[in-house]
Formats: sequence, C-alpha cells, structure tokens
Amino acid sequence: MGRCGVFGTWRGGLAVVVMIGIGAGFGAGIGAGPVTATGAAAQEGAARIDVIGWFDGCAKLTQPEAGEIMDVGCVKRALQYCRYGLDAAGKRACIAALGQHFDAANRRIATAVEGFDLNSDWRNRMWRSAHRKLLAGGTQADCPKEVAPVQCRAARLGINWTEWRALERAIDKAEREK
Repeated sequence: MGRCGVFGTWRGGLAVVVMIGIGAGFGAGIGAGPVTATGAAAQEGAARIDVIGWFDGCAKLTQPEAGEIMDVGCVKRALQYCRYGLDAAGKRACIAALGQHFDAANRRIATAVEGFDLNSDWRNRMWRSAHRKLLAGGTQADCPKEVAPVQCRAARLGINWTEWRALERAIDKAEREK
C-alpha cells in the first residue's frame, strides 16, 4: 500500500501544491530511474525506454507560465518509466541514475542563479528565501519505511528540481519585464 505526501511552495505569487504518491515496490508516484534499461537489468524482450533522455525532452517542453505543473508531470512520469520492462535490480538502477541526473540538474541551476537580482524588494525576499531553502537541501519529505532509500532520495531530488526550475523561471520573468 502506498502513501501520499503533499508539499507546498510559494512561487512568485503562485501557491504550488505537489501531491506525490510513494508506493511500496516502486509504486506510482515520484520515484527515480536510469538512462536506458539494457543488459542484465533489462528483462528479455522488454521495451527499453531512455528515461533520462525522455525526461530532458519533457523538461524542454515546459512553458514559462505555470510550468511547475508540467515539471511535476515530467518528474512523475520519468519515475514511473523506471518501472516499465525492468526487473527489481533494473528498477533500482534506473531510479538511482535518474536521482543522479536530478541532482546534477539541481547543481547546474544553483550555479546559474547565484546572486541574481529580481529588481523588486518583495520578489527578492521571496526568491532569496526559496533559494536558501534549496541550498540547505530543499524539500525533505519523510518516506514510508517500505520505500527504498534510493527511491526516496530520487523523489526528493525530483521535487527539488521543480523548485529550482521555479527560481529559474522567476529570473527569466524578471528579465522579460526589464
């Protein structure tokens, strides 16, 4: 039986609530997965999905306005794709690789947004508060005991990726408004 977590974030005047189901045995919801299911990790004849390639493509499709909703969908679907056509070891490997990908993306965004000024006192206060939270580790949801640590880590990193992307969008919006 899976459990759900609800996470809320304030983003530039938009309250975003993300509901994530974390199930036992890599159930539905936010989880993580690797690049392509190949080799011993892939079951014979199973369809192979380049999860990281799919995720990157999905992330490129998100729009500046209300993009958080699609970002959450990209993370959730990528985690779900790690379950398709893989044995248990393949699922764990996929989720671990996707978690590493989220982590690398988070670090890239953190570097890119460092020290940015949004040209507004209240926006700067909101942005800096969210930035500090993410630098301190971001959303740290508790996972059910039956959820593997690798899956929990990937889910947290995916959630944090959506928050980093929101900060990135705030900068883009401020640039457009200049």
